[in-house]
Amino acid sequence: MKLKTFGIIGAGLVGEALATQLNKVGHSVKVANSRGPHTLQTFEMNTGAKAVDLSEVVSEVDVLILAVPLKNVAGLREAIFGLPAEAIVLDACNYYAWRDGQIYVDQILPAAIGMFRIFTI
Repeated sequence: MKLKTFGIIGAGLVGEALATQLNKVGHSVKVANSRGPHTLQTFEMNTGAKAVDLSEVVSEVDVLILAVPLKNVAGLREAIFGLPAEAIVLDACNYYAWRDGQIYVDQILPAAIGMFRIFTI
């Protein structure tokens, strides 16, 4: 199996679990959050992932995982457009009406971005 480079946006429970397991099986993992890499020192120690800025997390990745509140995905449009053309986007965001409010799919990301939903409830 060819090892992949993963980028994860989101350093919560889902992002941490995925980063830990992906690193454990030998993949290269980069992670970014909304507060910057300087806030992810403990995350790096716990997971083995490399903390980077949002612009770096999409650079040269095979797979990008979104693990943020669904309401925050629309704010990632610019960063996501920096993805390599062949990159796969996995959406691990969960929608909670009490947190995210009313959201329409076309408000999130343009149809040009092919995403696969994973780990949703």
